[in-house]
Amino acid sequence: MKTVKLQHILTPDEIARAIQICEYASYHSDGNAVLGITNELILPNIERINKKTGQENDPRYLAYAVEFALRSNDPRAPKSAPLDPNNFDCGDPTICE
Repeated sequence: MKTVKLQHILTPDEIARAIQICEYASYHSDGNAVLGITNELILPNIERINKKTGQENDPRYLAYAVEFALRSNDPRAPKSAPLDPNNFDCGDPTICE
């Protein structure tokens, strides 16, 4: 399994949109961050992402990894806390570095 930094696969604007999607999902019962990230960010850019990572990637798994990385930026913060786009520490090295 390959590990990459979030900034390597998504642009700053895409990261900001992923944060919005995650925050929406936290506050709304109909929110599904993985589905939103998959459909809005990963699928339209999968060719670019695959090229950058040098491998074929599963779009839904990548969306899960993006959500995980964003929500893991501060393990002490409650899930509804605002996400910091400048802090992408990921607690699971099998998903991101």
